[in-house]
Amino acid sequence: MRFLIIDGEYAEFVRWLYTECPWLKKRPYEEQLAFRNERLYGMADFYSSNLHKLGHEANDVLVNNEILQRTWAKQHHIDAGPIWRWHFRLRRRVVPWVSRLPDQTWLYKILAEQIKHYKPDILLNMVPGFIATTFLQEVKQHVRLLVGWGSPPVLLYKRDPGSYKQVYDLMVAPSEGMVDHFRGVGIKAELLRHAFEPRILSKIRAGPERTLPVSFVGLLRAGYSKRRELLEILCESMGGQVFVWASSLNDLPPDSSIRKRHQGHAWGQDIYQILSMSKIGWNSHLEIAGKFADNLRLFEVTGVGALLITDWKENLHKVFEVGKEVLAYRNADECIALIQYYLERDIERNAIALAGQQRTLREHTYCHRMQELVGIVRKNL
Repeated sequence: MRFLIIDGEYAEFVRWLYTECPWLKKRPYEEQLAFRNERLYGMADFYSSNLHKLGHEANDVLVNNEILQRTWAKQHHIDAGPIWRWHFRLRRRVVPWVSRLPDQTWLYKILAEQIKHYKPDILLNMVPGFIATTFLQEVKQHVRLLVGWGSPPVLLYKRDPGSYKQVYDLMVAPSEGMVDHFRGVGIKAELLRHAFEPRILSKIRAGPERTLPVSFVGLLRAGYSKRRELLEILCESMGGQVFVWASSLNDLPPDSSIRKRHQGHAWGQDIYQILSMSKIGWNSHLEIAGKFADNLRLFEVTGVGALLITDWKENLHKVFEVGKEVLAYRNADECIALIQYYLERDIERNAIALAGQQRTLREHTYCHRMQELVGIVRKNL
């Protein structure tokens, strides 16, 4: 089978990547893509590389990385259109005003050409809230199965996933709650959890000791108010034991305790390096995840062998054995008590962390997930 996987980038990461490596934008498309994937950002090529191992053809498209996408278009002799367009309006309803705005037509023009070029059997859209359903309706005739990835941000940024019903043949989602949601609005849906890629372990530097007591690496923007509230309490009560990496603190007040513990931003391989240096990796889900554990950090932390302390969810026991492979808290006081207890007990902490890592490597790798995906796809073709 041939897969084409549509994914997206955070704008902050794209700016960081091409600022840190300004020479990269002049390199061929394949080299840019490979370099980006070697940074281990997001899901990198974890889907496509493991589908290759299983004997399938798979290609990645990072649909909103304009530098990368325009490089692909240029190499395939496709006119992607202008970068800017002129916009006319009346300023204060009186004064004629012309401004220059980014032209987004390139995105769909290039993506349509990529679908024609790669001729996928399965089009897997990992960013359904970003790609217009009207566009997908037009290109659907060129694929055998159109599959969408439905995680909680779909509900946060596109509040009517029921509109997908006429477009997607199938949704896959990382939690039972999202599966139930899609099925409830009449869309076929199957469970496909997040995972960990074992080759990450060969790319990080494993030191003799874990020097960071507690770390958090992730988002603190709108939609994460509970996470921010809990992390604020941790930073205030535990002082120098908590280390925070986040791409933006714009929504935090100037006197935030999180700001005092902020170490900057981290992307890709740096995230795994930080977690591998941590005794405890702390996690708190997006509020809209509700009662279900589903985020990538569950597997990032356990995969590199740190102790995962996460918010309690009713399905967490289906992924890990709570108390033996990971730890879960129900409120801030319980969270602080768990952290303090296990920071003082190296043997107990390391035993749980090792059991969590073994479980992840045994059952929760991307190779496992791609085997599941292939089975799901075959059932629905």
